[in-house]
Parts: sequence; C-alpha cells; structure tokens
Amino acid sequence: MYLYEKKNGDKVTRNSYSGGQDFLNCKRYYKLKRKDGYREKADMARMRFGSCVEDALRFYYENGRAGMADAFVRKWEIFKEVPLVYGAREGDWDGLRRMGVEFSNYFEALEPSLGISDPRFQVNYLKELWPGSGIEQTAYADILCNLNGERQILDMKVSAEAMPEMVGLDPQLRQYAWISGILSVGFLWFQKVGTHYEKGDEVTVLVDRGRFHKLDSAIWVQDCFLTMPLFEQLKTVTKGKKKDKYAIAQNEFLGNVGVPVKEGDYTKQKISMATARISEGDLAEIGQGIGLMASQIMAAERDNFWPMEPSVRYPRKCPSCPMRGICSQNKTLKDELVYLSNKDWLDEMEDGE
Repeated sequence: MYLYEKKNGDKVTRNSYSGGQDFLNCKRYYKLKRKDGYREKADMARMRFGSCVEDALRFYYENGRAGMADAFVRKWEIFKEVPLVYGAREGDWDGLRRMGVEFSNYFEALEPSLGISDPRFQVNYLKELWPGSGIEQTAYADILCNLNGERQILDMKVSAEAMPEMVGLDPQLRQYAWISGILSVGFLWFQKVGTHYEKGDEVTVLVDRGRFHKLDSAIWVQDCFLTMPLFEQLKTVTKGKKKDKYAIAQNEFLGNVGVPVKEGDYTKQKISMATARISEGDLAEIGQGIGLMASQIMAAERDNFWPMEPSVRYPRKCPSCPMRGICSQNKTLKDELVYLSNKDWLDEMEDGE
C-alpha cells in the first residue's frame, strides 16, 4: 500500500500534518507540489530566517545555554549575498539580522523563567495508521523536553503573526499528542514585529537600565524609556503645542524622567510560550481524522482525481498560491516555478518545513 506515486516513480507511504493541510487546501495544489514536484523559484527570506533562529536556539542549549546571538549571526551571514525575497515587515537582510539578534538576547534573558530542561531537537515520530498497512504518520517535534516535571513537546514558530489562543485546539499539536503519546504540547512562539521604532511603541527592556530591569515593559520615545503612566503624562505635556514648542516640551520632559537607552537594550520582538494538555479521550478521534485524510489521499491517487478547489474571494487561496500560474494558464506566473526532476527531487523533512 502507498499514499501516492511521485512522477519520479517513488511510492510515498508516509503522511504528515503539512501534507494533510496541503490536501485540505486544494487537491490540485497537493498533486502539483507533492506528486509532480513543482516549487517556487523564489528563495523566501522568512523560511531561511526561521531556520537560522531555530538553529541558534539549538546551539544555545547544546553549548551550555550561551552564545545564541553569535550562533544566529554566523548562520544568517551565509545569506548576506543570496537574493532572498523579503516581506514588508522583514525589510532587508540587515533588518532581519537585527531581529535575530534581538530574539536571541530576549530569549537568553527569558529562558530561566521558562523551566525547560533536558531538551532534544527534531525528534522524529512514526506511527502506523492501520496494522500491517505500511502507511505511517510522521512528525518532527521541534523540541522534546521536560517542563514542570512532565514530558513536553514544543513546536517552535517564527512568524509575523501573534501566537494564537486556545493552543490545545491547534490541529498540529493535537497530532503530535496522538503520534507520540505525549499529551502535554505547546508553542514556543517568536513573533517578528519589525525594527522601525516610533514614539509610543511598546518594548521589552533587555538590560538593567535606570528604573527598569531585564524584561520590564516600557514605552519607547526618542531613545528613551518611559513607563506607561509617564507616557500618558508626556502626551498631556505636549498636547496642542506647535512643532517647535512641542519638541522643547518633549525634550525637557524626557530629560527629567526618561531613561536613556541604546540599540540592543530593548526590542519590539515578542517571545511567548503556551502549553496545553490534550485529553486522552480525544486521541481516538484525532487518529480517526488522520486515517480519514490518508484514505482520501489514497482514493485521489487511485482515481487520478485531483480537482482544483479555487477561491479568489474569502479565503482568497488562489491569489497567493504558488501554483496559480499553472491553474490559470498564465505563463509569466508559471515561470516563477521550478520543476524538480528525478535527479534533484527534494527529500523533505515533513513538519519541519
């Protein structure tokens, strides 16, 4: 038995969370990506950056809980001359370098309060879906550790989005619980917030500085920290004043109560961790859902039926889909893809994508 056959003749017997999400998103997208081997030519900065942050975190734990920032810089330096595609919030290579250093410094200050011990990285789990079928579900746990005296799986994310609430309802974390038998799961979430600072931005202080201590929250104003009450006072002091008098009033106020800062002392980036315990009663349902998904993939392969499931309004799947050039027969967009031949077909680390 197998799920599907690639164009290069390899028969795939392992399913994954990311594969299932591709199939749910669009059957045709699943075929083009996973059976036919199409990929974007563009080298996305967010993917490279996320991998560098993850590698730096691993270095930190494997080298005496130290050196995360230096490890990140070494990893990121490799991509300085690579023509990466950057998102609006990422800016450029230098902007992401600063973000990565800030993430590293922030995590090193935060880590003692997290309670993570004995971490292992990229732990692969496999579980057969049906006895004797040879069809397996696979997952790579980013971090397997002890947390509060209990074995814990943490999925590490580097994202421009905020960490979601109700993490116990996240389908990927629930699959981790089913495949591993470890019911305590959670996210270690690194949120990219940008590196441009404006008056009123909330920041986290990373060093002891004046009235502020490590990991205190503060408001950033013109190279100074203020508490929220002081920031409200500043708005009152400067309210209604024209440009020159406004600047004079602000500078006088900051000179009296502001705490001077320098780059590296603060960050807008956010790091969060949240955990949940999956109910044992949910495991059977999770497993049945995974089995149903695998059955549907096998049926699509058997019937050679991989229909397009287009959407150009909400949820607007097609406008951002890498395969839109093929489906719309747009040669310009299709030329943004590369076909992986038998020789260079990627062996992907499922769920490590």
